[in-house]
Amino acid sequence: MPVFVSKFGGTSLSCADGFKNVFDIVRNNPDRRFIVLSAPGKRFNADTKITDLLIRCEETGRRADFTSIQQRFSDIAKEVGVSIENELDEAEENIFSGAGKACAASRGEYLSAKIFSKMSGFAFLDAKNAVFFHNGKIDEEKTKAALNAAFQVQKRIVMPGFYGADEHGKICLFPRGGSDTTGALAAFCIDADAYENWTDVDGVFRSDPALCPGQKPIDRLSYDETGRILDAGAAVLHPDCLYWARKKGTPIIVRNTFRPHLPGTRIGP
Repeated sequence: MPVFVSKFGGTSLSCADGFKNVFDIVRNNPDRRFIVLSAPGKRFNADTKITDLLIRCEETGRRADFTSIQQRFSDIAKEVGVSIENELDEAEENIFSGAGKACAASRGEYLSAKIFSKMSGFAFLDAKNAVFFHNGKIDEEKTKAALNAAFQVQKRIVMPGFYGADEHGKICLFPRGGSDTTGALAAFCIDADAYENWTDVDGVFRSDPALCPGQKPIDRLSYDETGRILDAGAAVLHPDCLYWARKKGTPIIVRNTFRPHLPGTRIGP
């Protein structure tokens, strides 16, 4: 049975309807068996990303700043029919117990994955127990062993993106946007047939679609061509994805969560 690793970005998960839409996409294709989630992104232009709110909480040390985060996650959970009050209490304690900025920043992905696990029935896999860093770099052998061990036991998994843990169990972060990298890394480690990167555009374009409307996404690209587009400033995909995809020639498929009927852009050797 084919295996797709499917990562969904913050714009895909900004509200309860976004979570429901992602759930529909996942269950419409049984090959989507390893799901990687970002923290909720902006709901509108003036909104603030959950990750930025979490970092602000850790910096100010004011528990009152956690209220808006708590309310947003509680509203999402309630609307999709699950409860994460215990997880929210745990996250609040993590943020204000001195665990550090990395731990605080990671709680958005953690809570997203907890909600999706409960609503979908997919097993929750905490990234701190599966993605390992050593001296600031990915410990490839340890990560591969952990991910494969988990996937042998649970055939459908949801895991937070953006973070892992070092050899001492301390939370470590990828660069911002690093949930993309988590997805590509997971696809490499479990030898997935494809890595789907679900975002808010129809694929990869030759120029910024916001500035040049009316163009169609590119059907197929090589890793090298994609790298040049990303180097030129395109933000559709984190460049570190290409490193892990190249190692086994894993196809990357960039698709639009809000227009899932479209094929997107396929990136390969």
